[in-house]
Amino acid sequence: VTVAAEAPAPAPSAEAVYQEGALLRALHEAVSRLPAPLSELFHLRSSGLSYEQMAQVLEVPLGTVKSRMNQMMNQLRLEVSPWTA
Repeated sequence: VTVAAEAPAPAPSAEAVYQEGALLRALHEAVSRLPAPLSELFHLRSSGLSYEQMAQVLEVPLGTVKSRMNQMMNQLRLEVSPWTA
């Protein structure tokens, strides 16, 4: 069996690294401005919980989690969109 070696991916440019850092800072700042219920969802989802698990932890209906996730994503998308253009 012959295995072809893949060439390593080229290192990202300094500009790409800077832009990624700026995007991460913008996201962190946007999350810090979210209302508490939405910020809590962000952190729960970031830790790998499913929607069902978040509903159990927060003791709210699954529909509430879905609605709040939608609100959170819309707010973050609006605030971070200038960094992704």
